[in-house]
Amino acid sequence: MCPFLTPEQRNGPAEVGGKAAGLGVLHELEAPVPPWVVLPVGATVAPEKLSEIFRQLDGGAGVAVRSSAQNEDGAVTSQAGAYTTLFCDGPEGLAKAINAVRASGPPTADSSDMAVVIQQRIDALVSGVLFSAHPSNAHPDRAYVESVSGAPGKLVDGAAVPHCAWLEPFSGVMVDGEVAESSILTGAVLGTLCTWLRRAEEALGRAADIEWAVDGEGLWLLQLRPVTRLYLDRSLGPPVAATSWFFDQRFSRPLTPLTRSALLPRIVEAGIVEALSLCGKTPPEPLVYDYGGQVYVAHAAYADLLGGVPSRWLTKDLAQLFPEERGAPKYFPGPGVFWAGLSLLWQERRNALVNRRAWRGYCARLDVALAAIPDASGEDVEEWGEAWEALDQLTMAFLRIHRWSIALADGGFGVFCGLTAKLPARWRAALHRRLQARVRLITLEANRAKEEGNLAAYGHRSASLDYGDPTWSEASGAHRLPTMPTLDALRGRPEARGGLARLLEMREEQRFVWEMVLARQRRLALRAADTLCAREQLAHRDEVFWLKVDELLDGLAGKATPSPSVIAQRQRHARVYRAVSRPTHLTPGDEVAMPDVVGSAQSFTGIGASTGTARGRAVVVEPGGDVAQVDGGDILVLPCLDPAATAIMGRVAGLVIERGGLLSHAAIVAREYGVPLVIGVPDIVSIVRTGELLRIDGERGVVVREG
Repeated sequence: MCPFLTPEQRNGPAEVGGKAAGLGVLHELEAPVPPWVVLPVGATVAPEKLSEIFRQLDGGAGVAVRSSAQNEDGAVTSQAGAYTTLFCDGPEGLAKAINAVRASGPPTADSSDMAVVIQQRIDALVSGVLFSAHPSNAHPDRAYVESVSGAPGKLVDGAAVPHCAWLEPFSGVMVDGEVAESSILTGAVLGTLCTWLRRAEEALGRAADIEWAVDGEGLWLLQLRPVTRLYLDRSLGPPVAATSWFFDQRFSRPLTPLTRSALLPRIVEAGIVEALSLCGKTPPEPLVYDYGGQVYVAHAAYADLLGGVPSRWLTKDLAQLFPEERGAPKYFPGPGVFWAGLSLLWQERRNALVNRRAWRGYCARLDVALAAIPDASGEDVEEWGEAWEALDQLTMAFLRIHRWSIALADGGFGVFCGLTAKLPARWRAALHRRLQARVRLITLEANRAKEEGNLAAYGHRSASLDYGDPTWSEASGAHRLPTMPTLDALRGRPEARGGLARLLEMREEQRFVWEMVLARQRRLALRAADTLCAREQLAHRDEVFWLKVDELLDGLAGKATPSPSVIAQRQRHARVYRAVSRPTHLTPGDEVAMPDVVGSAQSFTGIGASTGTARGRAVVVEPGGDVAQVDGGDILVLPCLDPAATAIMGRVAGLVIERGGLLSHAAIVAREYGVPLVIGVPDIVSIVRTGELLRIDGERGVVVREG
């Protein structure tokens, strides 16, 4: 059997590596790719077969031999420049070139884990790399291209200073800069390049870069890779200190316009504006900012919400809101602060002082309320709007209860930790274990149900709170309306004994119930989309999530909806933003950059959130990334734990997470599963690479990077 795989025969990145996988995407798009084959991982080949392959690929300029390692040209790591590319003018040097490419790379590279791509070499007149956006000064409305005369090796190796240009990504029109050989790189060629870039972005679901060349026959695409990290143009940042805290744990990917215009205002109103009003404070204007598709809130709002509580009084969770350089509250609260707190409790006594009763009442009413809301199609715009508004009111009622559930659980747990802090370590650990044993989380039950294919009770669960994310039941092939089963499942669960344990339970189960409301709204949006598609106002039903809610209502009323080009632009923004570095805190003038970390053995300190130790291979997952790559014994490293990741908790050895504290969603679930967790380790996703060996201590909050 021939060990070489043609583009049609390759089986995916696990066998052929990242570079061949990228070429495979271009092949499926029917892009102009020079003929190529891939020698899979571990394959050997006879000399006569090498000669045959060379003759088939050689177009007169020989062939290029390129690495295709497992950790190369992926969404998490690019390994750009880590491996050698060689060129062969004749078949006699091909075997030597293959071995040399396999032997290249960093000292820790494993040559047995590398596939090799052999590709027809292009005798380029001009070549370069086209990026979705400038890597260190990205703007979502500008693609970026570097070009040189001749072969691309001069650009990749740094032997030539490239011409740089910024392009309008939908037309290829140059808006700034210059290109090499403008007589060859005409507007038509640049336009064609941008067309292939957009198709590649759509296929990858994120920003991309394409290595290309132009010879006497025309344009060729030589390589495709996802962009691992982009840094936004500083002018796009908020003009005041702002933070994405809390929101980045609820929205794992850039928000869709429907969610941003419909759901986000409700969360901000109940969670921040009303809360500030109850404290007698006025929210800053503007309060909310968009940075890289994520929600950032003016930092002053959080300082006002905490009423000037000194940093040393804050829980470990909340202390991360106020790094020293971001302006933590420093003054001592006077008697007025305590009086205001008592007044606030009295004003909100229905939800605050009897929070558990308020929650039981909400659950008791919810099934009747949902049953009374019609599954409107959108043919009657008034009926559809009333159904949407009724669901919005259920969300607001939920949020007003939930904000107190969070405050009471955090405060109660903080008091518990304070009362046990001075006890001997053995007694303290025993009391914490006793508390945890009383807490029965719905997350564990839901994940088990999903693994067993039983979605009757939890099919409304989704990867994030964004309307654009499909529910579990949709992913399994059915869109079931969320009704009674989930509430029955909650009612059938025995409540934990003890008030604090119940508060900790409620924090988790409340989101499961709320997602029933959100799933109904997603269903309404899709029903409206079917109506708009039937009227040919939308090309595809999923485009409805790229409309703002007022645009959706206008469309149902017979008015014009945004043009396909506007929708395409919004979708492209989201794909570019998926690669953008979005730190938790931003201040004007911040330089958002990758931490400069070198060395093989390093330790990092965070919060020990779930006891135990673990040692294993690191698997780094960006927000909204695929967690299916995690194997048993791996240590998962990610910015925050969203619901999509909880299903793999049963097979990870440990967790390292950038943000959160002892009462974060991640910590609660990790303790439920008995998985060691270190949380609150800044920039760890940027520092650690998939495949490195980590050792973690979930008791002391220590992470050791062993190489």
